Amino acid sequence: MVGQRTVRPKQLKRQAEAEYEADPALRLEAQEVESARPRSRADCEQGFRPCPFVSCSHHLAVEVTKRGALVWNFPGRELEDLPASCALDVAEQGGATLEEVGRVLNLSRERVRQVEFRALKELRRGIGVEEGGAPTLSAAGRMPGMWRCRRCGTRFAPTREASRRGKLSWSRLCSRCR
Repeated sequence: MVGQRTVRPKQLKRQAEAEYEADPALRLEAQEVESARPRSRADCEQGFRPCPFVSCSHHLAVEVTKRGALVWNFPGRELEDLPASCALDVAEQGGATLEEVGRVLNLSRERVRQVEFRALKELRRGIGVEEGGAPTLSAAGRMPGMWRCRRCGTRFAPTREASRRGKLSWSRLCSRCR
């Protein structure tokens, strides 16, 4: 496994402009390629593999950071050498082991496990569970964290209980004060 390489936006722009000045036909070729790029999944589903459009947000070879920098996930490897080039193709294949996902994303098995754990934790935090096991969102759109009891001030994990009218609601009292 080879580490990632990052290219800053200014550096990338300077490099492209230098290449365009050296060969003006290259700019026209880049425009033609951009016009041929698929705009939807239906357009690219039957397209070339490995996918030559590295500017696509689903391409696995290149990633764009929040600041616009490019991260080459497989430096020193050609597109033809990648195990997969499109995240959508990988998702359509169904479940995969941690090793398989790590090979596709150029990550270790342990790092894939950590990312999976964090993603599942984020999903669970945003979803509560009703009595029947059906997921529901709380009023704030997420499951609440620890609360303080209104009477004694101790911290407790909130629970849902039936009110006098039989409607489920979040209790603001700890188990000792109820």
